[in-house]
Amino acid sequence: MRHFRVIALVCLSSASLALPACTAAPDDDDVEEVSSELVQFAAANFAGAPTLAYGGTSVAIDTSRTKWGVVQWNGANGDEIVATVAATTPDRMPRAYLVEKRADGKYVAILSGTHSLDGLVRAKLDKTQQYFIVFRDQSRRNASFTVKLERAGALPASCAGPALLEPGIVDRTPQAQAPALTATGVYETNIRRCNVATGCADPVRANNPNANITMTKRADGKWIIGSPFSAEHDGATGELKGSAQVRADDGRSIAVNLTGAATTACVSLSGRQRTEIDTITYYDVEVSFRATTPPVAARTPYPATPPATECDGQDPIPDEEVLARFPRGAASVVLGQANVMEDQQYCHPQTGCRPWSRAAAVIGGGQRALRSTAVVLGRDSIGINFYNTYSGQTSASFLLDDGALAVTSDQLMRGNVANTSSISDTHLLVKETNTFVQGEYKYRRYVCIPIPAHP
Repeated sequence: MRHFRVIALVCLSSASLALPACTAAPDDDDVEEVSSELVQFAAANFAGAPTLAYGGTSVAIDTSRTKWGVVQWNGANGDEIVATVAATTPDRMPRAYLVEKRADGKYVAILSGTHSLDGLVRAKLDKTQQYFIVFRDQSRRNASFTVKLERAGALPASCAGPALLEPGIVDRTPQAQAPALTATGVYETNIRRCNVATGCADPVRANNPNANITMTKRADGKWIIGSPFSAEHDGATGELKGSAQVRADDGRSIAVNLTGAATTACVSLSGRQRTEIDTITYYDVEVSFRATTPPVAARTPYPATPPATECDGQDPIPDEEVLARFPRGAASVVLGQANVMEDQQYCHPQTGCRPWSRAAAVIGGGQRALRSTAVVLGRDSIGINFYNTYSGQTSASFLLDDGALAVTSDQLMRGNVANTSSISDTHLLVKETNTFVQGEYKYRRYVCIPIPAHP
């Protein structure tokens, strides 16, 4: 029963890759048939077999009519392996097998590549043990081959580091931006057309060394990459799963499943797919992407309150100083007019704040101004009113008391927001008493109205 479980694993993988042969025993005279679907190799073939690690490629290995090529590695239960046997001798076609050493000491192979001419062995391992790839030329001619061993979705050796989870993505987001991971890497696709009788054409390779990706968070909480491939990020492990679409020479779009991960060192995905066109022709497609994970973004602290206005901090003047600016006999005098200004700051709750910015306030589609006029209210009192260029209204006269102006209604066109005002030797200042908060934005309006000099 154990044999048949192993057979199912590889034949299912082969079926998904459109490999037509999982049943016929080979016609090699130095291979013993164990059953209709299993074959055994002589133990002598495995002595001194070189060891490969995932991601490695062997040196060229010579084979002949009586000599098989062999590489070995330590596989783990659940590993999805892709072994590619490639001829270094012209006009040679590999026959390749996945082999395990059974408890009875026999080296038994599953017929995963008997009728394929590209030497591709793909399977999901069901045990943690030593495995082998055994190969030689289809016609048993003298030849040499290399073997590239990969684990589907495995990260390159330089991608060490813990998984990149949401806190790490937030830490790598530029200050005051919505959390997202952006990276530039190499995106590569290889596609070749193969025939079971004539072999495979040269692969058509497309390489983009400056492919940009952005990982963003959807409304459902999942982190995703949308282009040039699609992938979903596992928030617990950093694993990436997705797919890419590759265009074949006949115009069809072939979907390739991708697996990989995001770590503090890199973002990496890869996948390989075989798509059958008919009983003798298929496409073999390989896709990969790799980018260096951006470093933790710098954070600069900015104050939560806006900076002082250009007329803050000036000493107030007594009413007599204001009265001295009236022409003789006049009951009022225009002190001046200025645009309403606005300080603004955006703060993201996870990535921090932008610096405060300052510009003329845009109110009702345009810039607005206040004009101030001082008026005599009595023998010992002066008031100041404001003309609003937006509404066209003139306010009540607010009492001036030794440089402090009691503004009892909003003059800065915010609406029901308290104002603070004072007058100095050069300016009349009106500003919002508190910072106005709306969502992730903070605002403060003010106006510095220049007043005429003392005569």
